[in-house]
Amino acid sequence: MICAGCGVTVAQGVNFCPRCGAAIQWAPTAAYSNQPAAQYAPVQPPPPGFAGRTRVQTHVQTLGILWCVYAGYRLLRAVLVLTVMHTFLTGWGGSWWGDSMTNSGFHPSWLAPLIPVIGFFTLLWCCLAAFTGYSLLKRKPWGRTLAIVVAILTLIKIPVGTALGIYTLWALAPDTSSAEYQVLASRP
Repeated sequence: MICAGCGVTVAQGVNFCPRCGAAIQWAPTAAYSNQPAAQYAPVQPPPPGFAGRTRVQTHVQTLGILWCVYAGYRLLRAVLVLTVMHTFLTGWGGSWWGDSMTNSGFHPSWLAPLIPVIGFFTLLWCCLAAFTGYSLLKRKPWGRTLAIVVAILTLIKIPVGTALGIYTLWALAPDTSSAEYQVLASRP
């Protein structure tokens, strides 16, 4: 059989092209059926522009870019929130550790030391999201597993994280996606 995606000859029984990773659709033969082979319609080539691309091939690049964009979005949002928290908790002239309470009014200074801790964990989460995007863009062998784990953890970040998590799980979690991703990761 000839692969519809790249034109390479594929051995009998192989489900994915070893060169491009396209799914191979085998037409039933008379040997496997009680009906003559003439009654079966030939396997149609994929529509133009599709070129036999699998779900993973179609979406992995987009997922990698979206994870990197999500990391930047979370970082910018964290800077804004931490700046507002710092201003509220320490006043305009206070340090990040909350030891300056020169302004009058309600300032829960005991919460101020949490700002660097929150900032650290937010930065760690942003790095993890960026690393997930990088691993998908570079087709690392462990990238699919990392993306699934991070997607599950991101589902609670409503609405953007939830949408990205669902999209990632839809594209990468099915059993067939594992084989498709391994084919992509094994290419040079």
